Amino acid sequence: MAQSGFPKSEEGFYHLTPAGWQRKDHLPFPADRLETWRFQSETLAEDAKEMVHLTRLWTSHASTPEQRDQLRARFGNPVRATPELHLTIDCRD
Repeated sequence: MAQSGFPKSEEGFYHLTPAGWQRKDHLPFPADRLETWRFQSETLAEDAKEMVHLTRLWTSHASTPEQRDQLRARFGNPVRATPELHLTIDCRD
């Protein structure tokens, strides 16, 4: 018998800005964003770990890698790893 409400999935976009991470899934994206990451989440069953995949899709040409590194160091990832979560991060440049 299938479990009610499973599997569950969600997707959207996180944007790294000078004020931190912002979740905005539709245009227009934040004007001051320095990076945009695609968020995909899937939970197959009630007792299964949530699987989250983050993929960096875009970086601002007006920012330097050092600026983006400093913001990521300050604010971390848009999704924090926990024991209940399987987190995969894919940075393609």
